Amino acid sequence: MPAMNDSQRPEAAFPAPPPRQPLAVQRAPQEAAPAKIEHAHDVLLLLGVEQSHLDMFKDGEPLSLDEEDALYRMLYAARRFPLSQLEAFTQSAFDIDQLVADPARERGEIFPLVGHVTRVIAHEPLPEVAERFLMTRYYECHLELDNNIPATIYTVNIPKAWQLDQEIREPVSALGIFVKLGGDREDAARSQPIFVAQRIAWHPDTFLGRLGMDVGLFDQVQQRRSLQSEDRECFYQLLHVAQQFDTQQLIEAARETQERIAEAATQDGKRPPAGLALTVKQLLDAPQDYSGQPFDVTGVLKRAIEIRVTDQDIRERYGIDHYYELQVLLDVKHVYRDDERDYRFFNYPITVCVRELPKGMPEGERLREFVRVPAVLMKVWSYQSEFSQQQGETKVQLGPLFIGKTIGWLRPQKTSNSLAGMIMGGLFVAALCGLFLIMWRYNQSDIRFRQRAQALPSQKPDLSGLADLDQRDS
Repeated sequence: MPAMNDSQRPEAAFPAPPPRQPLAVQRAPQEAAPAKIEHAHDVLLLLGVEQSHLDMFKDGEPLSLDEEDALYRMLYAARRFPLSQLEAFTQSAFDIDQLVADPARERGEIFPLVGHVTRVIAHEPLPEVAERFLMTRYYECHLELDNNIPATIYTVNIPKAWQLDQEIREPVSALGIFVKLGGDREDAARSQPIFVAQRIAWHPDTFLGRLGMDVGLFDQVQQRRSLQSEDRECFYQLLHVAQQFDTQQLIEAARETQERIAEAATQDGKRPPAGLALTVKQLLDAPQDYSGQPFDVTGVLKRAIEIRVTDQDIRERYGIDHYYELQVLLDVKHVYRDDERDYRFFNYPITVCVRELPKGMPEGERLREFVRVPAVLMKVWSYQSEFSQQQGETKVQLGPLFIGKTIGWLRPQKTSNSLAGMIMGGLFVAALCGLFLIMWRYNQSDIRFRQRAQALPSQKPDLSGLADLDQRDS
């Protein structure tokens, strides 16, 4: 199992580098929590936000300088709020009238927010504040919620693709911790609720975005490295969303990805390789450009292992207790160059993690099954393989890591055997017919013979000449 980060704190059952047996790695031990955590305020208190800090916020007016320290504390707490508890303590729905009726009572509660981000403004706190709260920058995001209520979310995480201080309209969702009402306390439509959030989930009009995936998670994926703790949420959320994949829609979206790859290759001005070699080359050269994109490839399945997920938060949040890790070889004539030499691959390995296998497909370490892989690229990761170990202890192999719902099993049609069976069956039937015809003709001849014999006149034979023969002999 590769190291997950520099601090050696594995957090999940990630796929292991082939061909070794994968391990379900347990999370690092944590300090024991209080016996009873029954409310979001209990978690905020553990993270340094006391009731006195919440009381600093004054409703009915914009944020003031006197409230900045309390806001920084809430941002700090939101970043460290365990996701399982964040989701568990989220209210079932967002009711603006509920906030307006008693904002002090609702302060610190968590609400599900859905809408569109219309503008993002970056803020840089003073150096001593940044050092104290480990926060060099945070963002003020203006939203138009689905019920046409304007709102503001403060967060330290936004997608890299968003433009700052410009008019935008990006579909989003968030679990917002309520801070205060920044507008009219009497008019819900102009109340301007303010929240802090661990992150704002981005759902653009793409294959994954339409399925509810937070596409912004791909920004924190660590490319060309072993699986890191930063990859964990993206890995499992993508595996969760994969259960909704429609194979035909994914294949159609994969064609658009291939067109992008071909277009990017022609812009290089060099003669690109053909087929899967082009795909592999582009993924290794610019994995960040294709993470989250659908692909459709075929190859030979060499390995299929079930991975048991033991992390309780993943089992509770996503309902994932297992998945399958596959190693598939692509028929690629590809050359990978580093500073020292060229490495040639004629059967290039990729790693695929899927929720389920086709019915009847075998599992194990030494397989040879032809498969079709409609899946989404998560990252290009590095791992130790038999090939890389031959090059030296420090060498690692780079390979794409895909995630999908399942794979297609391309079992060969036994056409030749069926044809041979049909031919042999035909010959057997013909032989039976020939034998029947012979027996029928023989039977007909026998019938005609008996008929002629019966037609002869009925008379006794004359045996008188026998007496003469006897006298001659004597």
